[in-house]
Amino acid sequence: DARFRARRTDMKEDEKSKVGERKEESGFKIPDAFRKEYEATLREQLEKLPELWESGQLSDVRFITHKIRGNAGIFGYAEMGKWAGEIEDAIIDGLPLDGELFLKNAARYLSEIGKI
Repeated sequence: DARFRARRTDMKEDEKSKVGERKEESGFKIPDAFRKEYEATLREQLEKLPELWESGQLSDVRFITHKIRGNAGIFGYAEMGKWAGEIEDAIIDGLPLDGELFLKNAARYLSEIGKI
């Protein structure tokens, strides 16, 4: 939407990087209440992944990683979104996944929620 692009480009560089403000990939500050709600949902999603993985429910793993892939970057979790996308793509393509590494990364990303 043009009005959002205009607002983003009108911001001075020092305004984009004020200490204590969180600017997401879009350049906008997401309200803390909205961020906290998303982070709670994200935490729930990441907590479900190990059980789903270990029980072989790959379609559910794919569903959750798809949601993380689509939303994480908006809230500043770009690396997590990329990881989720790689997992989703591998499941879709039927590629083998390293379960130990998958679980390790899921735990690492879970521990990073709220630290950005």
